[in-house]
Amino acid sequence: MKFCLLLLALTLNSCAIKGNFAGLYSYYHKMQVQKPDLYVAYSPNTSVCDLTPTNQAKVYLTRGLDLKKCLNSAQKAVVYIWGAKCKSKMCIPLELLQQKCRAQNIDLYVVAEYYDNQEMDYNYPLTHPVFGIDTEYYQSDRTAKYLSGFIFDLTGSVTPQMRYLYFKNGEFVGAYAFIDDIKSD
Repeated sequence: MKFCLLLLALTLNSCAIKGNFAGLYSYYHKMQVQKPDLYVAYSPNTSVCDLTPTNQAKVYLTRGLDLKKCLNSAQKAVVYIWGAKCKSKMCIPLELLQQKCRAQNIDLYVVAEYYDNQEMDYNYPLTHPVFGIDTEYYQSDRTAKYLSGFIFDLTGSVTPQMRYLYFKNGEFVGAYAFIDDIKSD
């Protein structure tokens, strides 16, 4: 009985959830409707390896197997799973991340974990364009599902929840919590 009263009291006095559930869902369709020119749909006739940043912000939808082809031609590469609203110390600004990778001769590929027009509608000074995961291909709008499928396509395994995936000559070396944990020698 005390439990029911406690539950009722919590329900009546509970806080409202404000904002969205960024990170739980992709929000691709909502963001794409609001800013259709920002997103470039997946095209099987275009190699994502040949894409270069433009003068205007663009997010290119891709699949793990297509991005893996780019990694096969890179001596050292990092795929950074970018949480646009992430404020953790694991999440550093893209400009700083690009500088750190350049200093170690590592190709950087930024892949958005979910879609956010406010953060994505910016022309980041990156060597490669920002990529977004083709959620329709992975048949889910739930981040955990499409992200695990994407990472499996890249690595051939299910990796721990780390943001930095490191590759040497196309082979997956490991997943890291921080960019500075990667020893690229």
